Amino acid sequence: MHDLTTRMNDAATDRPTVFAFAISHYCERAIWGLKAHGIAHRVRNLAPGAHVLQARRAGASETSVPLVIGRQGELVQGSDRILDWAQEQSPIAGPDWRLDDTARALEAELETAIGPTLRRMYYADALREQPGDVRQAFQTGMTLADRAALNVAWPGLRQAMKRGFALDRNGFVAHRLRMERALDMLDARLAKGEGYLTGDRFGRIDLTVASLLAPMVQPAQHPVYAKLALPSRLAKAVAGWRDRPVMGWVREVYARHR
Repeated sequence: MHDLTTRMNDAATDRPTVFAFAISHYCERAIWGLKAHGIAHRVRNLAPGAHVLQARRAGASETSVPLVIGRQGELVQGSDRILDWAQEQSPIAGPDWRLDDTARALEAELETAIGPTLRRMYYADALREQPGDVRQAFQTGMTLADRAALNVAWPGLRQAMKRGFALDRNGFVAHRLRMERALDMLDARLAKGEGYLTGDRFGRIDLTVASLLAPMVQPAQHPVYAKLALPSRLAKAVAGWRDRPVMGWVREVYARHR
């Protein structure tokens, strides 16, 4: 595994480094945000478990990804905080995606409704039905050394993740209903005909919703989601949602802006 201190020194004189999971829709949100603000960066895809060590070595207060190490060695953790940081660091004139209190509350409501819900619906079954596909998705863009390390650690890691994401039948139904309520809200907003969720131009809330829904929509522009096999219960739910306006909207947003 590469030494993090070296990477921090590189980041201080070159581009910010994003530590991420290749499969994570939260990491997609952060990486897309950096791109939208014109911030050149490098991505280091990690394995679950290995990310804890990297975050601790970096001195982060939490052990989650995405984690950005900036040009001056500053640490920014969490996709929402990374979007705030990208706004302030942007070398280009736009976009100005600062949120007032109302917009920030809306973003938080949608993120909470979509992000953890979809993550649990996917892993609860995928780790049981198609663990090889999950491992392969994590390995996208990894170094050979990191890929080999994940292969060795995978059996124990898979069991730990299965326990962490377990859902019984009623739990899955509850998550599906929560997602349907979020999709209803989004369809209603799009029905206003402005083209985007909070107006007539692409903004931060659009990026947040599109990135968090992307694993279900599977846009061609994403190296993992475009070929991600969904587990049976989630695949059935997505089939029922496929013709919703927001699902087509996510595809269009990716084609235009990603």
